[in-house]
Amino acid sequence: MRPLPATSAILTAMDLSHVLTKHGGLLPAKALPRRVLTRAVRAGTLRRVARGWYATDPDHPGAGVVGSGCELGCVTALRSYGVWGTDRSLHIHIPHSSAGRGLPDGIRHWSHAPRLTGWRAGVPLSVFQACCCLPSEEAIASVDSALHLGLLTLEEWRDLCAAHPVRLHGLRDLVDSRAESGLETLARLRLARHRPEVQSQIGPWRVDLRIGSICVELDGFAFHRDQFDADRRRDAELTARGFTVLRFSYEQVMFRFAEIDRAVDAAVGTGEKQAVAAIRAENRPYGA
Repeated sequence: MRPLPATSAILTAMDLSHVLTKHGGLLPAKALPRRVLTRAVRAGTLRRVARGWYATDPDHPGAGVVGSGCELGCVTALRSYGVWGTDRSLHIHIPHSSAGRGLPDGIRHWSHAPRLTGWRAGVPLSVFQACCCLPSEEAIASVDSALHLGLLTLEEWRDLCAAHPVRLHGLRDLVDSRAESGLETLARLRLARHRPEVQSQIGPWRVDLRIGSICVELDGFAFHRDQFDADRRRDAELTARGFTVLRFSYEQVMFRFAEIDRAVDAAVGTGEKQAVAAIRAENRPYGA
């Protein structure tokens, strides 16, 4: 057998990183030339986590399901793609053809999919499972995140809704791909319950949410202190242009939303009073 050319036998660290990224950090042995795989294992770059499967992280979330007849599904699969979510439970996707024995403990999602060969469900299937599994607001947050990351298209989302009109009833038009985090989605949906004028991702200064002249900014769970100065400079610029800026934390959105409701109501009320006063001043006779 002829030896492989050097260019196909040797992968640079960048090449290997690309292959790992493409496979989500867990790849089958067939994804690499045999000698490259052997070299990576000997160097400690890759570790065998299951028969025929390799990863850089021995605790990779997919290591427990490969070869078991199931794969990661629902929010667990979405999390592996980088989609926003707060549910840390193990969700597994199982085809009806599986015997269902020897599977890891977790929330099970059965389907008529053919025999599985990977370690995680695809994005459209995982999104559908999440919409059936999660409260509607959290489900839409996951859909928005998948849309924003380019993992799901609007056409794919609409096709899902058309194929499952009962399961996905009422969710189709709630999505907004401009949302940069699930936190923004949750705040938008909760504020919009009584305020249909809520808008998201408004430019040119890019605020998270806007209600008339009220700008709502959200500091995520992983808020970085180096953002502090830039955010306050933008707040000052918006205030100078006549906007009222309200800034809320992750904990307020997730666990104390009533505080946000009260603050927005008060700000909207103040804004309306100021608008009425301005109109009256404009209509007041000169010198009155």
